[in-house]
Parts: sequence; structure tokens; C-alpha cells
Amino acid sequence: MSFLPLCIVLLLAQGPAIVSAPLLEAATDNPLRFVQVLAEAGIPAGLELRSADLPISGRRNVDRTHREYLQAQPVVALSDVVDAFNRSHGDYRAMIDRGVVIVRPAGPRAMYMDTRPLSGRIEAVGLMSFAERVFAPLDRTLGLSGGRAGSRLGPIGVDVDYGDDLSLTVDGAEHLTAVEILNEVARQAPGHPWIVITSGGDEPTVRRFGFAHRYGTTEVRDLRQ
Repeated sequence: MSFLPLCIVLLLAQGPAIVSAPLLEAATDNPLRFVQVLAEAGIPAGLELRSADLPISGRRNVDRTHREYLQAQPVVALSDVVDAFNRSHGDYRAMIDRGVVIVRPAGPRAMYMDTRPLSGRIEAVGLMSFAERVFAPLDRTLGLSGGRAGSRLGPIGVDVDYGDDLSLTVDGAEHLTAVEILNEVARQAPGHPWIVITSGGDEPTVRRFGFAHRYGTTEVRDLRQ
């Protein structure tokens, strides 16, 4: 039986501020693929992505196992991973907000994400049900009976946790922007980064929303605007 050095054990015990070194490689990839790897590593995260920057395939750099991303050695600081991303991408910027890695365009961003669209206490069971509450001001048909068309993209033959049974609560939403509300969800459900896909352009608008999950899987739904 092998044992990690005590210093490594202590670093890992501090939580996601210390992560496995393979994330440095992932940081050079497309923003969506990067966030999919953060999902695999169980790191709270979020992404605002222009639709034009959606990769043709989301699989590259996601093929390492969950165990490798959590336990691979050596380890590095999460801030080093964010710095590596920013060195590799001029059109997107990553930052850490209370443990959540947020990736957003360096240029114009969706204004809605920086507004305070909701108030009071927000509760829902299931990630997508909660996200529908966040984006309901943009589309009043969200949450109505009959469901909403969307897509779940990922490999066949694996058991993906889509967070359908998670109980989520955010208090005091009137004090929080849409990004901050989603970040609270990311903290409650690490390994399920939020995703917002925008129109791009000089005045981008939110077109789709959803989450990334393990195995390079995403679930997104369209907004009717």
C-alpha cells in the first residue's frame, strides 16, 4: 500500500484551491472543453460562451478519468491553472470568485448576467429547474407544463449524474446578480459547472443555458426570445 507524502495530503485537504497538474494542459483548450474538465475534477465553475466559439467536438482533453483529475500528481494551485488559461486565451478571461472558476468573454458580455433579476429565496429540485428560475425573466414560458426542448450531449453507455435530484437553495437573491446566483449553485453542486451561451456581437444576449457534467457531457436548453 502506498501513501502520499504528508505535505501533499495536507494540501489536498484544503479543497479545490490545490488541484492536479493535468488541469494545466486543459487550461490551453477551448473554454467549453476546459470547463468540462473542471466538471470532471469536481471544481465549481461557470462559463459564458459566445455561440460562435462552441467547439465542433467537446471530447478532447476530457478523456482522462475522474480519478486522474482528482488524484494525479504533482499538484498545483488552482490560481496557476487560471493563469495558464488567461495566458492561452486573449478573448476570454478566467477568475476565481470564492472558489468558483468563472470564464467569460474579455469583450462584450451578456448584460443580463450582471443584473439582479430575482428576489427573495430561490428553491428548486434539480439543476435545470433552478436554472429555469434564473432565466425566467427572459422567457416567461420557462417552467410551464410540457417541458422545454433541449439537448443532452455526451457519451453513450455511462451513468451521468445530471443533478436532477439535487435540492438547491439561494437566499437573498435581490442582492445577487445572475452570475452570483449561478455561482452559489456551483458551490452547492461542484462538478456541475453552469453554462450560458450567448449570441455574441457588440450587445450579446443569452440564447441557451445549462450545465456541464462528467464524461464531457452537457445539458442545455434554448430561450425563446
